[in-house]
Amino acid sequence: MDVASVDIDLAAVSKAQKVVLAEGGSDKAAVEVVARRRGQVLGGAGICVVAMGGATNIGHFLALLGPRGINARLAGLCDAGQEGFIREALERGGPGSSTSRTGLEALGFYVCTADLEDGRFGTTGTATPSAISAPARRSAARSWPASCRC
Repeated sequence: MDVASVDIDLAAVSKAQKVVLAEGGSDKAAVEVVARRRGQVLGGAGICVVAMGGATNIGHFLALLGPRGINARLAGLCDAGQEGFIREALERGGPGSSTSRTGLEALGFYVCTADLEDGRFGTTGTATPSAISAPARRSAARSWPASCRC
């Protein structure tokens, strides 16, 4: 299925225990690396990480996957610069509203204070898990606390 020009496997998403919304492909790769290192199951009935093609597309994904759509158990990770936009989108069509970062975390959405993709990949510029450097993985791990068991 195509959502905001992003192809997602709706059947796989609907079977997942939790759907994690990431801004883009590089963020998705970083989240997947952190999840694997924590022993969390990716794919199947485990965690499904979806790259939204940019934070501004979150409304489309919330409409399809959120409480007014298939009601998937959602979580997310965004860069600090997108926090306000994400907060507003969650209030309009997501699991609830929040006026603070702590409130966002209660809804399952976490803010990464440094962009995951800023200069943290190898010279190829690819967003494969093996290309994600230690600083990017640490940033994702700090933003995605151990208490968030997906």
